[in-house]
Amino acid sequence: MLARLKNNEPLSQDDKLIIVLKGQMNHFHHLDVELRQETLALRQDTGQRFEIITSEINTLRQDTERRFEVITSEINTLRQDMDRRFEVIASGINTLRQDMDRRFETVTDEVKQLYRTINAQTWKMISAVGLIMLLGRVIENF
Repeated sequence: MLARLKNNEPLSQDDKLIIVLKGQMNHFHHLDVELRQETLALRQDTGQRFEIITSEINTLRQDTERRFEVITSEINTLRQDMDRRFEVIASGINTLRQDMDRRFETVTDEVKQLYRTINAQTWKMISAVGLIMLLGRVIENF
């Protein structure tokens, strides 16, 4: 076929078809090579991007863990501070309770003393009334 072209001989339909098909095969071969190279480049670029994203995610994860550790530490500090404050409040309440118990004991003792005094005075009055009545009868009988 190349010899006929050099001699300027006419080509048959089959020869022309073969030339077109070989050209298309060559074109498809180059397209296939280019596509494979672009696919490989895309795969490498995607791999690099995934490595960068993975690195950034790991950095974010570590940063988040550090922040949670700080927050956990602050919560524990606040919890300890609240425990101390509640201990102070509980101590104050216990002191107030003891003071109120003493006051109630004092009031109870005073009420008991008042009851004893009233009781003694009542018996004295009953005795005095009885004595007055007895003297009144004695005077009547004379």
